[in-house]
Amino acid sequence: MTGRRYMPPWLPASGYGEFADARLLSAEQLGMLQQWIAEGGAEGDPAESPAPPGWPEGGWQLGEPDLVVKMPQPYTLAAEGKDVYRNLVIPIPITTRHYVKAMEFQPGNPKVIHHASINFDQTGESRRLARKQNPPGFDGMQLPETATMAAGQMLGWEPGKRPQTEGEGLSWPLEKNTDLVLQLHLHPSGRLEQVQSAVGFYFTEQPPTHTPFLLRLPQWRIDIPAGARDYAVENSYLLPVDVEVLRVSPHAHYLAKEMQGYAILPDGSKRWLLLIKQWDFNWQGDYRYSKPVFLPKGTKMVMRFTYDNSAGNLHNPNQPPRRVRYGAQTTDEMAQLAFQVLPRNAEDRATLAADHFKKLTIDA
Repeated sequence: MTGRRYMPPWLPASGYGEFADARLLSAEQLGMLQQWIAEGGAEGDPAESPAPPGWPEGGWQLGEPDLVVKMPQPYTLAAEGKDVYRNLVIPIPITTRHYVKAMEFQPGNPKVIHHASINFDQTGESRRLARKQNPPGFDGMQLPETATMAAGQMLGWEPGKRPQTEGEGLSWPLEKNTDLVLQLHLHPSGRLEQVQSAVGFYFTEQPPTHTPFLLRLPQWRIDIPAGARDYAVENSYLLPVDVEVLRVSPHAHYLAKEMQGYAILPDGSKRWLLLIKQWDFNWQGDYRYSKPVFLPKGTKMVMRFTYDNSAGNLHNPNQPPRRVRYGAQTTDEMAQLAFQVLPRNAEDRATLAADHFKKLTIDA
């Protein structure tokens, strides 16, 4: 497992972007471990054993949150049927504005949650929709326009994702009279399942000094023939302003194999932003660069994903393989590479937002 670098789980390939908090064994560490195994795995001196790891109370990886917002009652997922998009609306019990430096999601029942999207609504519209059903909530991928994610943030959860604290100056405001809109993509397990998720918020006194932008490179035109081993999709975007790239987040389902993200600079040179040689749906996440990656205006950002829809793909949910297209079900496919970028100033951010919206509209 370690020799093939399947464990510890870390998808980005070395040398194709430098990331903080990489779960990687060095060559020296790996060699030491393999030597120990080859010599029989003998126990060392028990007196020199390190202290056992301490686990945070309540299971919160970042420690006890300043505020926990939990679904007031479990949602019951049917045993069979198609995937469910369930939207839960929960009032956030604060009476004044807070600045959020980190957020952590506890799924409650991770085996049936494909992913979670965390949004906020200050108008009460989502709450009104939720009250029309019993138990409260509403189905579907479409949220009201009033339910939005905090500007430029990657607020979501996928299997394997670890919570992280925002960088200096990148906190975001959480206003009073705001509802948490928790969208859960659920897939039935073959038996009735209870889901009761929670979100932990970590506050800071420091207001934000910068507002990032979420630059998405999706590809919706996916149509993978049964048996295809190297089906590829691609998309690109030409930057209208200078940016610094802070994080990258890839997403696909079970057929994805290789993921490439790179930049073609104005001088024609190529800079790698991400390479995943063997995608694993069960170990997703977003990756923060060790240092922000500067990309000048005129840079072309490129995503290219490859899929394996053959019987030889052990992750293929369809045996024998069948034609697979873009869709919301776990057995469909998706393709998106998202970047959290930081423009130089508010004017550049507005320029980028308008241009990026036009690009997405054309692609759709």
